[in-house]
Amino acid sequence: MKDLNGVMKVLFDEAAQMQIRSAMYEMLTEEINRVREDAGLSRPILNQKQAAKYLGVSIATFRKLMIAGMPRIIIGNTVLYSKESIYKWLLSYEDEHEE
Repeated sequence: MKDLNGVMKVLFDEAAQMQIRSAMYEMLTEEINRVREDAGLSRPILNQKQAAKYLGVSIATFRKLMIAGMPRIIIGNTVLYSKESIYKWLLSYEDEHEE
């Protein structure tokens, strides 16, 4: 059935609508999880590049944060960053620099 604008309308019964919703929900959930994984959002521990991306800053800015004392985990030659520790450290500056 076409309306006056040349657009076809398709009507589904309730069961078909539920199947479509379920399939769309599953596809969207999988895609969201894939994007979160690609962005490192599901990881509690990050490397430098992931941590900079998590904070939304350049590597140069990230290095300035490291110099300012941002917490890190050093194991041998490997340096890692805890999202939770970074978050708490940033919050410690929240009220300190208010005008």
